[in-house]
Formats: sequence, C-alpha cells, structure tokens
Amino acid sequence: MDIIEEFYQSKEYNNLLEDLNRLNIKSSIEFVAELQKQLNGNYIKNDIAKLLYKICVNDIETDRKIGLQFNKYFGKANHKWIDGKTIKYRKIDSDKEVNFTKADTIIRELCENVNLIIEEIEREAKELF
Repeated sequence: MDIIEEFYQSKEYNNLLEDLNRLNIKSSIEFVAELQKQLNGNYIKNDIAKLLYKICVNDIETDRKIGLQFNKYFGKANHKWIDGKTIKYRKIDSDKEVNFTKADTIIRELCENVNLIIEEIEREAKELF
C-alpha cells in the first residue's frame, strides 16, 4: 500500500498495513479523504490518531501509551454510535461542536470520481500497449 510507504520505513510497517486494512482504507486518496473529513468535523477517530502517531512520532509505542498521551492533550475519548457501530473519537477544538457528516458526501464522490479516472487511464494504457 502506498499510503505510508514513501514517508515511513520500519519493522512495524506490516503492522501499520494491517491497521489500514482493518480500517478498510485501500489507497492514499481514501486515507487523506477520511482524515480531511474528520479534521473538518472537529474530531479524529482513535484508530486514525494512533496510526498517525505511529507514523509520525514512534512506531513501536503501545496503543495504551499512545492513548494516555492523547488523554493528556485532548481529554478522554468519546463514543458515538454511527452506521450501526460505535466509534471512539477525540474532539479537537473543545470550543467547537463535532460534525460527523461534514463534507462526507463530497469526499465520497471525489474518491469515486478519482477511482473512475484511474480505471479509465489504466484501460487506455492497456489499449496502447
């Protein structure tokens, strides 16, 4: 997966790929779109936050220790029931409300359009060669 490959080389790389697969993130575009949706909504899901911590700060830190660090700066994690499942998230700016649907439709359509463009380019490339 190309999401973190260019920026990140570690023995823990395969573990991070497993985390991305568990989150059902298949491409860099999906990762960035999900992160943008969360930041625009004034929250970040715990799973994404831990992944970013491992990429940018310390790849061998335990999830528990990462959670304690987040508690120090963002307060305890909140839980929200969305799409038939509970998500654990942290509010970014305590003065603003959290919006879980902000930009969701736009981002989903953008990802679909980009994937269609990529498929078309791949088809055209196969025809040329």
